[in-house]
Amino acid sequence: MDPAVLLALHEEDYPQLRDAFAAFRARDWRKFVGHCIYAANIDRPHAESRGDVHYWGVACGSALMVISLDLGDNTIAIDAPIVDIRPETEVALLRAALSMPTGPARAARRGDRLVLTKVHRIESMPPPRLVYAISDMARAADQLDNLFALEFGVRMIGPGMRKGHLFDLSGAGTPRRLLNLEAATKPVALRPVERTKQPSAGYATTVTADSVARFLDVVREAGQLVVSLGFTKDAPTDDEAILHVALALRAAHAGGLEADASRLLLNTALQLRTRAATPSAMRPLYPRLLQDRGHCQPQRPAGWARIVPEQVKSVLAGWVTAAARFQLTAHRRVVLLGGLCELIMFAELPANTVERLRALHASSLGTDGASVDTLHRTLESISR
Repeated sequence: MDPAVLLALHEEDYPQLRDAFAAFRARDWRKFVGHCIYAANIDRPHAESRGDVHYWGVACGSALMVISLDLGDNTIAIDAPIVDIRPETEVALLRAALSMPTGPARAARRGDRLVLTKVHRIESMPPPRLVYAISDMARAADQLDNLFALEFGVRMIGPGMRKGHLFDLSGAGTPRRLLNLEAATKPVALRPVERTKQPSAGYATTVTADSVARFLDVVREAGQLVVSLGFTKDAPTDDEAILHVALALRAAHAGGLEADASRLLLNTALQLRTRAATPSAMRPLYPRLLQDRGHCQPQRPAGWARIVPEQVKSVLAGWVTAAARFQLTAHRRVVLLGGLCELIMFAELPANTVERLRALHASSLGTDGASVDTLHRTLESISR
């Protein structure tokens, strides 16, 4: 599928990714990954190949990121070894790693090493999404290895993998196979929307380890936003309520509507929206859910109103207008993504339209001002 159709955007919106789009259409995955690495503008990569597996080592400050492409099953993995794990600091280090924001990546233990990792089908990573994943992982890796080395006295792995201007990739392994996914070459039949059925539940209709990890990433971001922007003070405002509603929608989209934690946030957000509760009811939920790793008491399904086709544009316009009220980029990003998630989960739309909205969401997770401005303009044009 043409990525411009997949993203419901024109390639002209990403002029710096022109070569990457061309390679993506041609299914020339090796060139595609190379173009995306250069577009991320981190550092000049060092490339190696072993049979069907191709590796790129990229320096990101003191850390080193290894991007591996397995053409045997079209799997791409982005790994960043962070620090060594020592027995005396193991528990504290792993607990800290699980509580830190890592963007699209996930902290994991591999032997005696702590790594950041992301594994995906290459066909499901259009150019903007892959560039974002590479850039965000690079930033997280460079910050975390310094932080953990200073805090726990452990050894940073990145400096030891350097050999002058080259990198030692001898320890890089084959990307883990995604055996639970169908090959992308198998045709996928999308059923037409049925108005009598419940709308899609976001990423998944069942609770999985991946959905819980995605949910916790959003909740962690929400908790940091609450603390950093002073929302712990007893002075709730309508603007704060909008942010909490948007964050609840994002978390539910990530974790799935079947998760009790998603239902808890949505039910509380619904009370905020109807003014049956104040933002102070939402504030303590984020740290509690993080501490309990996404577990909570059984919750009733969220009574969120479904959005009929005639209301879709007006609902989206409301979110766009709300986002324009905020001056900080972080606030606007939260509101815009929340509105997009509400449409994905609760709007009665054709299946192909929902898939395009999901792809737009996946490609719009950047935190920089340019990315947020692009998302704002895109949603504004769709709402007209």
